[in-house]
Amino acid sequence: MDCKAASRRRCHKIPDFTRSIVHVRKGTRSLGDYQKALPEIERTHRLLPGNLEIAMMFADVKAAAGDVDGAIRLYRQLLTLHPDQAARIKLSLGNAYGYQGDSERAVVALWECLEVDPTAYSAARSLTL
Repeated sequence: MDCKAASRRRCHKIPDFTRSIVHVRKGTRSLGDYQKALPEIERTHRLLPGNLEIAMMFADVKAAAGDVDGAIRLYRQLLTLHPDQAARIKLSLGNAYGYQGDSERAVVALWECLEVDPTAYSAARSLTL
């Protein structure tokens, strides 16, 4: 089987990928759409479990849909799977702790984000709020 055929075969396995992305982007405009996007982005995450972008999007949507505990669990898993992206993940983790009301853990995660990437403006801004 040539590369093009293999690529087409793989693309047919993820038919909801584009639709999931569209629902998530629409969901950022109105909170009600997050509930609609969650099952589709979860399905996409299951099909592409190693994809950091999809996993981060899934965790973000989980948090926005109200499952902050689930999002925190996923962010922690991502830290072990993608240590090279620690600053980005710790920023999201810190924000999730903040949504949960755990300000102590939020501050620790945001400071750890700044230790990894001192130019992380979002983390510094979140710490000042």
